[in-house]
Formats: sequence, structure tokens, C-alpha cells
Amino acid sequence: MCGIAGYASLKNGDKALDTVVSLLIELQHRGQESSGIAVVSHEGKDIEVKVGKGTVLDLLLNNGNNIRAFGEKRVFGAIGHVRYATSGGYVDSVTQPVVIGDDGFKLAVAFNGTIANYRLLAKELGIRDPESDVDFFSKVLYMFAREYGNDVVEALKELSKMVVGGYAVVVLTSEPRIVAAKDSRGFRPLSYVFHDYEFVIASETAALDVVG
Repeated sequence: MCGIAGYASLKNGDKALDTVVSLLIELQHRGQESSGIAVVSHEGKDIEVKVGKGTVLDLLLNNGNNIRAFGEKRVFGAIGHVRYATSGGYVDSVTQPVVIGDDGFKLAVAFNGTIANYRLLAKELGIRDPESDVDFFSKVLYMFAREYGNDVVEALKELSKMVVGGYAVVVLTSEPRIVAAKDSRGFRPLSYVFHDYEFVIASETAALDVVG
């Protein structure tokens, strides 16, 4: 079980960082092993990320100045993650969001779920030695997005046809763009609201209630 969150706005991007931090704090009961936040500006081009072991408070205490610097930019959106490992363990748990890509196109991925057949798919798709299902998912999502002209939505559709398991995911791109998705059976929780040019995403509706 993990918690994922996201926020994007065409008008109020300066709220992105504070909103995602608030959402993650409300989702903290879903995981205390690691936490992280990724941010992209309206200009796109690059995604900045801060991750670390422990709670959201630990992340803020250890990276406070760097994280506050996020908010000084003209931000489009942010995503975040809190982790509780249901496979592997604390020591080898993957800190998220995972950022992948190059100067031409980048993705940040906040993932909650389990993919049972990721090792088999990795062999079929030529992904060498994925560290985890999150690592696999991020690499294949990026590969498919590039094949579809950087279209993450089409990449997610294609990936959903192949994987066995349940997941919810929030993706931030360097275009910039934010996308939220669930597996085709909808096993993992994910809620969102779109209002007045603001898109807010969280693993639980209770977190959305807190940020209004």
C-alpha cells in the first residue's frame, strides 16, 4: 500500500507544492518508509525531484531549502508519493517519484500497485534487469510514450493491455502535462477533482476534502 498525489493548474501553479505536501501528509498512514515530490514549471523542459527515506516531515526537514526553491518558480504542477513496501523490504524499497528520460522528454512516475508479470514482460520487451515492478513500469511507459510521439495517455493504454496486477499511477511530464490512471479493473484507489482550471489527485477522497 502506498499513497500518491498530484496537482496541476493553468492559473494557480504557485499552490502546487503546498497542495501536494498537504495531500501527502493526509496520506501518510499509507506509507512511512519513503516519500518524495516532483515538480515541473510551466516552461517544462525539466522535472525536479526530491526523495528520501522516512515521512513527509523527514523529507521537508532534510530538504527544506531545496523544496522551498521549487515554489519560487512558475510551477505548472507537482506529484508526490509515500511508500509502504508490500514486496521487498524497507532497505531496498524504491523511493518515488521515479524520474526517467533525457533532455528531449522526461517523465516522473508516482506508482501504487503490484505487477505480477513484470519480469516476464521485461524479457519480452528487452528491459534488462528491472529493479522492481515500479522500475519496469516507468521504463516501459517512457519507451511507449516515445513511440507514440511523447503521448503518455496512449502509452498507458498500451501498457494496461499487457500487465497483470492492480495499480494506480500519476505521471508528470516535461511538456508539461499531468495524467492520472488506474488499471483496467480499478483495484487500486484513486480519486480526483477538476475545478476552475485546477486538477487535484489523491489515493483517498479524505485527502481531497482536506485541501478543499
